[in-house]
Amino acid sequence: ESIKNSIAADKLFADLNGVRTLGVQANLFHNAGADAIQGLVTAILWASEYIHLQTGNGLSASTVAKRIHFVMAVDGNYFMEVAKLRALRGLCNMLLAAYGVKEEERIAPSVTAISSNRNKTVFDRHNNLLRLTTEGMAAAIGGANNVVLTSYDEIIDNSDFGKRLSVN
Repeated sequence: ESIKNSIAADKLFADLNGVRTLGVQANLFHNAGADAIQGLVTAILWASEYIHLQTGNGLSASTVAKRIHFVMAVDGNYFMEVAKLRALRGLCNMLLAAYGVKEEERIAPSVTAISSNRNKTVFDRHNNLLRLTTEGMAAAIGGANNVVLTSYDEIIDNSDFGKRLSVN
């Protein structure tokens, strides 16, 4: 149902060049318990479904790919998260090749990395600052276009001080 709603919205904004209207929110699966591999598989399957449905509506696979935006969760497993974000780029390239997109028409995916909710603690919230630092660095080195770090005390009280630290 979510995919059908996204495709309906995509049709409304089809004339806006550069606007990515098809969202792949793999962070939802991560926060529900998926590991890095399961998150990657889910993201690629979701993107493949978008491409499959939209090519059935007469669009080219490269046009659809330009409209997809990935939201990936990053957690404290530094090297795995760097590898996951880099692997996403390779898998997207392979997906577009499977749909017959020429190499010169393939674009790198647009990725927003958001900090995980799964690994934060209530009992020692200042340790969450270290976790967020690790997540932010993994996202940056992994090649994310955007990095979103939540407040270190978001699960407790989401204070203004915590929000300010996350922005810095």
